[in-house]
This record gives sequence, structure tokens and C-alpha cells, in this order.
Amino acid sequence: MNMNVNFQPSFLGLKTFKHNNVRLLEPYTAISRDSKKLNLAARFEPVNNMFETIVTADHRNFDWIGYSQYSINKNYMYIESMHTDSFERDIGIGTCLHLNNIIEMLKNNVDLIELSASAPAIPFHIRFGFRPCDVWTDNMVRNLRHLASNKDYRFKKFSEDAKFILSNQYSNDLKARLANQLIADYVNESLACKTTDELKQLMRSPTKMSLTRSDVFKNKDFYNKLLKKYNIDYKIEG
Repeated sequence: MNMNVNFQPSFLGLKTFKHNNVRLLEPYTAISRDSKKLNLAARFEPVNNMFETIVTADHRNFDWIGYSQYSINKNYMYIESMHTDSFERDIGIGTCLHLNNIIEMLKNNVDLIELSASAPAIPFHIRFGFRPCDVWTDNMVRNLRHLASNKDYRFKKFSEDAKFILSNQYSNDLKARLANQLIADYVNESLACKTTDELKQLMRSPTKMSLTRSDVFKNKDFYNKLLKKYNIDYKIEG
């Protein structure tokens, strides 16, 4: 992937430019958790026929330290991949990329963002407001079996519910809805009492996840606090 970006940050509020009727954010600067400058720039990548937001950093001689690849089609956004440099984890790069996705969601009147989350990343996306929305698949069964085997007494109810779903003769659609809700509830409960390393072990397989426009507005105070924390000059209204 060619990560060369002509970065000229704007300090006068976020501005946009258009590509094929899609509004992308012009380059801007955010501040990491450890007070380093993060430079974000969006572009269209014709090789993959996708949009990309690249994160570079002054302290890394403007080398890329994170990116998001995604498509926007009318009222739908799909995040194909997100990645952060292994040496720059836990400074807020993923959070800034998701905030960027939400701003472009609102700028383009997108109703739904979807992605396929790797197992270790599921808690991160849930913390950010995404919810599991998968169908009944082998991946979902593996996650439920892993949850059912949990011996931690604090999560006994979740383990029993996973066993119930696995053993029941409900339709696959109903089992999937129950499983998605169970996984969301289990992860949310775990966020309050487990370490980062423990959270990465909660699930065993990837799962499809989504974030709706209505949920963004419903939780705008949460996102606005993050925007302020990372010094991104945008506020969700409405």
C-alpha cells in the first residue's frame, strides 16, 4: 500500500472535499492520548477502489502509523480494514479513525456503518458503540462455545445463556439475534472489570458489527467528549 500523503493540516475547523459525490475530510490534526500530534488525511485509492484515511505522526517523521480502508455507497459505509502500528498501540489511533468515520458518516448522510471485527478487536468496537449483527455461522457458534466454557463465577449467567442458545431448537435467525445481544452484554460487562489483554481473549472468531446514525445521535455526548479529548474540531449536533 502506498502511504505517501501530501499533508497540509487545517487548523480552522474541519473542511471537506468531494470525490464522486462523497464528502471526505481535508487533512487535519488530532492529539493522541500521550499528547503527540496525529495527522489524518483521506483520499481515494483507485487500486482497491476504496477510500482511505491515513494517520501519520510528526514524531515518526510523518511515517504512517494507522489507516482505515472503507467504501461509501449512498447511505451505507463498509469498513474493510483498520490497522494501527504495533509500536503505537493504546495512544488513540483507532479511536481517531472511528471518530473520522463517524464525521464522514454524518457529512454523507450515511445511515449505517458495518465492519467485520477480528476477535481481539470486538471489545474495542463495542466500547465505541458498535453492536454485533452477525447471522448464525460457525464463527458465532465458536464464540458461544468459548463463552459457555467460561468458569469465572462473575459471568456465570452469560455462560449459562450461551449454553441455552447452543442447545435450543430455535430458528437460526432467532438464535443469531439472541447471540448478538448476549455477546454485546457480555463484553460490556467485561469492559468494567477486565484488563486489555483479558478483553482480547473474550471471543475466538470474527463477527459482523454495525453502528447506526440514530445510535450516534443518541450517544452524541459520548462522542463529543472523545472529539474534545482528541482535539478534533467537530461537534455532533441534533
